[in-house]
Amino acid sequence: MGASGSALMCCTQVLIGPADVLPLSPSAGMIFGGMAVAGVSYGCVIVSSFARTHSAAVALGYPENIDTFVMLSGITRT
Repeated sequence: MGASGSALMCCTQVLIGPADVLPLSPSAGMIFGGMAVAGVSYGCVIVSSFARTHSAAVALGYPENIDTFVMLSGITRT
């Protein structure tokens, strides 16, 4: 999920620009649509990062409770 989110984010940045190699002229609709897709792709990256971090923390012996979730949320969001 993280890799697909990162790939989608790269494609989104090319469209928001738009890149010089594409024969597109910038428009508000293309930028707004690109920003919406960027939000979805950012969500994919954040969710997969948190899930992998949580699995690693539990494997290291941290308890699976709210304190661990809060700590990991602070680490992954900053």
